Amino acid sequence: MAKVNISAGKLVAFIIFIVVSVIIYYKKVKVSEGSTRNLQLLKLVLGMIVFIGLIKSLSSIQSISGKVIIIAVLALAINFYNLNHSVSKCDYPDLYKFNLLGRSSIIIIIVILIIWYSLDTDIFSFLYTDEDTSTTTVTDLFDTITLYGTDIGKDCPDMNNSDYKDINTSAGKKWSELSKEEQHDCSARSSEVSERKDIKAKIYA
Repeated sequence: MAKVNISAGKLVAFIIFIVVSVIIYYKKVKVSEGSTRNLQLLKLVLGMIVFIGLIKSLSSIQSISGKVIIIAVLALAINFYNLNHSVSKCDYPDLYKFNLLGRSSIIIIIVILIIWYSLDTDIFSFLYTDEDTSTTTVTDLFDTITLYGTDIGKDCPDMNNSDYKDINTSAGKKWSELSKEEQHDCSARSSEVSERKDIKAKIYA
């Protein structure tokens, strides 16, 4: 992480904002039964410390997994606070509140897991085969659609050099035993294989 310098003015403004927010909350908060104003304030301060710490850790942790886990914790905590605040004035049974919290938490976890999985992987990758068919080029076609394999055929001599023109060589004897039509086919195959190799090597005339 790059070294940064904290701005004194911005830091003071941030602290003032926090203090003002706490004071406003202290004056406006409605004390629930079995609690006190100071206890409510303490809960708020502790909650803010935890929340700010989690937010700060998002930029400190480098791994994607760590960031996703922190986001999940924040989302579940906010969901709990929002739900508790929304139903606090309603006379709902505790079982209903627990069921509502559980269902909303499960939905949040599923959404986060889907996002986590899709960060590095296509969400529908389980439908794909192991073979990569994302792009098809002319070279790929020549590599996969082979007419005569990687050579010109077993009946034809090696035509990469001129030995087949010498009757005293094994390639020359093999060439002489071919008919005119077979010799023409061997020449055509040799030319085709050479063109495929040139295209694969990106050598164009």
